[in-house]
Parts: sequence; C-alpha cells; structure tokens
Amino acid sequence: MNKIKQFFLQFRLKYLGNKELIVRKTLNYSHVQHIGLLIYTTQRSTSSTINRFMKTLLEDGKTVDALVYVESQTENPYGFKYDICTEKEVNLIGNITQPKVHEFIEKSFDYLYCVCVEKSEVIDFVVKNSKAKCRVGFYDGQNTDNFDFMIQLKANEGIEILLEQFLHYTKNVLVRN
Repeated sequence: MNKIKQFFLQFRLKYLGNKELIVRKTLNYSHVQHIGLLIYTTQRSTSSTINRFMKTLLEDGKTVDALVYVESQTENPYGFKYDICTEKEVNLIGNITQPKVHEFIEKSFDYLYCVCVEKSEVIDFVVKNSKAKCRVGFYDGQNTDNFDFMIQLKANEGIEILLEQFLHYTKNVLVRN
C-alpha cells in the first residue's frame, strides 16, 4: 500500500475511529453462534490451515462470515464463501469503498477472529471499528486496544499455531464473564 493511503488510514484510525461505545464481553464458546473471520496473509501456504480452521468452526455449529483482505485479487485460495477487499478499494484519502467491509464492521459477532500476523492498516481499521463482542488476534506489541484477547507467538510460529491457540483459549479458558 502506498505511503499516502497508509498515512490517511492511520489518521482515520487514531482520530476518526468508531466513537460509539460498544459493549465487549466474552461468551463461553459453546454459547457462541456467530463468528467473524477476518483474514490477511501473504503466505499462500496457509490456505489449507485456514480452510481446516473454518471447517472446525462449521462442524462446531457456528455461523461464520469471512472477509479477506488482499493487496490484489488473485485465485480463490479458500474452500469457503468469503467477501473480499483489495487495496484498490482503499482510496487515496484512506476511505474504504468496498460496502462489504462496512457491513462486516457493523455485524455484532460473538467472536471476531483476526487471522493476521502481518501489519495492515486496513485490518487494523476493521478490527478497531468492529461491533464484535470479543475481538481475538495476534499480539505484536502494538494496537493492543484493538483486541480483547491476544495470542503471542514465538519467532518461528505462524498462522497454524495462531489458529490452534484461538480455539484452545476460546474453548477452554474464556468461559466466564
């Protein structure tokens, strides 16, 4: 993404983010019905891992809406339905013109799993403004106010471990409010 778009997206995140008070809470995984899956990765090798994660969620009886951010649209790497946002849909002043992104932000998911271990202003914008009850993501030492629960990975760990940890902690640890 070019520097001008990055600047304006960062500005929008800092000063024009969602000012509405959103009640955050963690539900027991067994009571969770609607999950948002926000995906951004430049590693093509992770698609089978993400497909397995989605399959697990569906087998657990969850309704899942997925949004994938890619810098440019290529082939379909995933075996499930998802909406897509590309860098072309972020205008020069940092406005996201893809209506599906705004619809995704407005949904009050029980959990929003952010499948991303790389920096992206678009992903940060979606997570920060999301109306999800509980936002779960990768701990990178920054943007800690974007998530309600974060997973820290070791240097040699990636998306596969992140997704395993998402399920482990949301199924076994996050059970009381």
